[in-house]
Amino acid sequence: VGGELAAGGVGLWYSQTGAITTLSSAAWDFTTITAVNGTAPVVIGYGYINASSLRVGYRWKGGTFTPLGVLAGTTYSSPTAVSNDGSTVVGTTGDALQAFIWTDADKLRTIVDELTRRGYEPASDLLLKYPKFISEDGKTIVGVEIVSPPTFWRVVLN
Repeated sequence: VGGELAAGGVGLWYSQTGAITTLSSAAWDFTTITAVNGTAPVVIGYGYINASSLRVGYRWKGGTFTPLGVLAGTTYSSPTAVSNDGSTVVGTTGDALQAFIWTDADKLRTIVDELTRRGYEPASDLLLKYPKFISEDGKTIVGVEIVSPPTFWRVVLN
């Protein structure tokens, strides 16, 4: 279970031990948790870096706090889902609201850019903004577009 602690940090409480682990970085003013997965566990959220207006997503895995970064020319990334092993994170980034995918190897990029990199030609009017779910293996991403009526989308990465 995650929750806020004093001084803008967050903590993860383990029911088995009753211990609270602080999840924060000295370089950040404030952090919040958006999702927790697995029994390891892996935690994602966002925070504000000291003395800047950047709202940056993070992943906490195995005691390591990893900033996800932001796309060039933008001011935020907000993760919403993480694969079971924590190797893949998805969320929304940028002022134009674009769905992102983040991995240790390839870092932060839009899902549309990832599809293009894999040889797909996404339609120019393709909206991918709000990913809400990622499969345990990190290969299937499901999202929603907030339009009337709402539209759902699914991307499968092989």
